[in-house]
Amino acid sequence: MSIIEVNNLTKLYSGGKVRGIENMNFTVDEGELFGFIGPNGAGKSTTIRILMNILKPTSGTARIFDLDCKTHSRIIKRDVGYMPSEVRFYPGASVKELLNYACRLRGSAKGCWRELADDFHLDAQKKFGELSIGNRRKLSIINAMMHKPRLLILDEPTGGLDPLMQEKFFEKLLECRKNGATVFFSSHNLNEVQKYCSRVALVKNGHIEMMPDLANLPMHSIELTTSSDTGQLFDKIRAVGIHKSGSSIRFMLPGVDLSTLLSLLAGMNISDVVITKPSLEQVFHKIYQGEEKSK
Repeated sequence: MSIIEVNNLTKLYSGGKVRGIENMNFTVDEGELFGFIGPNGAGKSTTIRILMNILKPTSGTARIFDLDCKTHSRIIKRDVGYMPSEVRFYPGASVKELLNYACRLRGSAKGCWRELADDFHLDAQKKFGELSIGNRRKLSIINAMMHKPRLLILDEPTGGLDPLMQEKFFEKLLECRKNGATVFFSSHNLNEVQKYCSRVALVKNGHIEMMPDLANLPMHSIELTTSSDTGQLFDKIRAVGIHKSGSSIRFMLPGVDLSTLLSLLAGMNISDVVITKPSLEQVFHKIYQGEEKSK
């Protein structure tokens, strides 16, 4: 069962002159821990804000629990825990006051947040305006999790957390998933995405560039040493990230079928070849290389 369904979702700004996202398509299945990654300005937060009905789409549809995010937003939000990328609460209110207020709004039991506050070592008596960036993050995480929602939508949740609190955060996230929750989160930390997510969407220029199964990334990293001319090799395979240094060559090969590559290498004078599976970070850099220079 799909918990999130996005179909041809487009958001244009400034009367259609500026692209937010365009023809975005993806689904998130029940019980999945789904990563949403890309550079700044790729369209991640725009997509999340449309899911939360903070922004209205220009065209296309977004559905959660098989309900339209725009017309059934109030019903959907009863079972969603949302953490925005920017943490903003009333600066003069204490942590305790803010979380109890959220309990009343949701109809949850007063103090349902206390166990989480203890786990994250958050002082409930401190005012929001007195909190460090990391403690503000903890408050936002607790606010999203405390009512045990069916779906967690988290925008850059670990930014500002120290390594111990990041570990605690994912411990709680996996606990939520074990209890039946679905998790959709964006992140710049590619190691944590690869470690915890089953699938990931790589967003570039408002589109889904790739949506691989992280257990089997559809790319190989190749390192070879050869005295042969490699021009014909690269004419026949779709290599990316080619780097040459003398007789040593490194590149990445999209796809999992290596038969074409191996048959081509058999006709060359190869003194060494190493084929490995790249990390998500390596794939990310190859997909987005040159993007910053073009801006």
